[in-house]
Amino acid sequence: MFSSPAALIGFLIGAGVPVTGGFVMLQAHWAYVASLPPGEAACGMPAVGALGLILFVGPIGGVLGWVLGAVAGWLGSWVRRTLLTGFTVD
Repeated sequence: MFSSPAALIGFLIGAGVPVTGGFVMLQAHWAYVASLPPGEAACGMPAVGALGLILFVGPIGGVLGWVLGAVAGWLGSWVRRTLLTGFTVD
């Protein structure tokens, strides 16, 4: 059940969105820091938030997407099988 293509797609979507957002946030923070004049201080909390997205939210989202993708794949195959073979009543 967890080795279906839907589970892999769910993992990639669930982990890819927060990790991509984290990298975009890091790039924006680096661009902001580079635009400051020499000797000017910058707050590091945006970088910490971006690393939190990459290191913590990404794996959690990946596991949740993996489980939801596996369930969706199982449900889709069950519906396909039921529609092709028909309903049976004992």
